[in-house]
Amino acid sequence: MKKIAIFSSALLFTIIINAQSSVGLISSAPKSVPEEVAQWGKLVGNWDIVVEMIGEDGNVTQSFNAEWNWFYIMNGLAIQDVFILPKRADNIEPSDYFVGTGIRIYDEDKKKWQTSWLDTSSKRIELREAVSTDQNIVVIHNTEGGDKLRYTYYDMNAESFKWKQESANNDGRWKVTQTVVAKRRS
Repeated sequence: MKKIAIFSSALLFTIIINAQSSVGLISSAPKSVPEEVAQWGKLVGNWDIVVEMIGEDGNVTQSFNAEWNWFYIMNGLAIQDVFILPKRADNIEPSDYFVGTGIRIYDEDKKKWQTSWLDTSSKRIELREAVSTDQNIVVIHNTEGGDKLRYTYYDMNAESFKWKQESANNDGRWKVTQTVVAKRRS
């Protein structure tokens, strides 16, 4: 297991470094993309986003402009995203950016997506599972600390999509903690 984690770390590090320098170059899907990959493929492209942090009272506590770039990898069988906050157009020091990347590939045996996430804040690989339909994508994440998070992509169309992060309360009810509204960059 340790060898897999080391390999995964090295692979993700290489991918994020390469992705940061070429996010504008988005590969197109091969002609024979599996249906499941096409569901995530709706997100392939470059997006300007507004990220809102939601407080305990349900009100927005902070708002940020950022970018989210999605593209096909591994001959179109997997999807990678690179999340950059704030937008690079804001011209700040590279060390002040929050950058994260996710890779997802469909597991035909489990009928679920296997996903990984790595970012400049936590500096660790997080493994998650996801299910998708034509209407939305739901990712479930059990953190090392025992928290349960749910990320939902919804209202997806050619020009926009929405995303929300929810955490499970002690009684099992979900509470929204972050939202994203994405508009495709022209």
